[in-house]
Amino acid sequence: MTYLPPALESTLSLLVAMSQDSSSSPSPLALRQSYSIAIIRLVNGLVDPLQLGAYARSIASIAHQLNLPLWLVELRHAATHEDLPSIELLREAAREVCHPHPPYRPHLHPPQSMTWLLYNYFLPTLNPSSVSDSHPTLRPLAPILQRYKSILKITTRDTSLKSQYKDTLLSTMKEIERWISEAQVAANVLAGDIGWEATPGENEMYIDSKEKWALERICDALLDKGALVPLSKKYVLPLTETPLPHLSRKRDFPVDAFHPPKFSVLLWTPLLHHVQSLHPEFLALLVDRMMSTLVAKPQCDESYEMCLARWVLWCIETQEEGDSVSGLDLRKETTASLMQSMGYGCDSKRDRKAYV
Repeated sequence: MTYLPPALESTLSLLVAMSQDSSSSPSPLALRQSYSIAIIRLVNGLVDPLQLGAYARSIASIAHQLNLPLWLVELRHAATHEDLPSIELLREAAREVCHPHPPYRPHLHPPQSMTWLLYNYFLPTLNPSSVSDSHPTLRPLAPILQRYKSILKITTRDTSLKSQYKDTLLSTMKEIERWISEAQVAANVLAGDIGWEATPGENEMYIDSKEKWALERICDALLDKGALVPLSKKYVLPLTETPLPHLSRKRDFPVDAFHPPKFSVLLWTPLLHHVQSLHPEFLALLVDRMMSTLVAKPQCDESYEMCLARWVLWCIETQEEGDSVSGLDLRKETTASLMQSMGYGCDSKRDRKAYV
């Protein structure tokens, strides 16, 4: 059995309906059904493969990311759940926009199905250089992470409030997972792959690469100061000495283990475990991004680097607890990466720093 890409299937369905419409005596009901099926296949075929992540998103939100006209989504809903739309409306939805006086002006003549397919699939495929290199727009992740952090601060300092904030925390976790799904869709748009996957196997491969891209974006957000690494610094004293009480202790490291600050671990462990449970490669990607930050160039902030290094070890140990084999592999890969970075192009001061 040969699988056609969703965009080609949709084009074929639209052309069949338009061909029937041009015949001498088409059946009005059969014509409306044919157009409706073509519109349904177009919207579903483009949106369904992008229902990524553990929580379903609305068709309208995914269509918005694809720049698919919202009224086509509404027409698809009407054709599926209500009376069939009028033949005039279906024709308008399916046909190319043909204007007798070029140039074509999108603000005067909104793109319908065939025109949308032309500009979003056929032309970019025939001329890939016409695809924009700019990154897709993503809504900011920082406010969502800040909301999560605020909730955890409250419930960590007063455990009696956990039941009160349970639903709010769950909603925030879902919002983070929706953001990851949106990032996967954005990655598909950036790569120009949506709608052109030839087989389910190839589509699965594409989703894996886009999932990695999305997870790397959330990893980068977690590496910003104020997330995994607290903003405030603590004066770095020898581990045997007692920190001065008037100094900030947000980066106060445990003396009994090479771990991040205990309060930071309490804050971020629920989120890290949640994302890891849905995306098994998450911790490995997070370690990779942290290692890249540590070995790339000095941050002029030793306590930031020390905190990040402690998170590396925490992630490795957490991975080992969940899967000893993959955790051991992650430890070996991290150690090899660290040794390689210390042996090539590092200044002598950083060469002497062994974080893991």
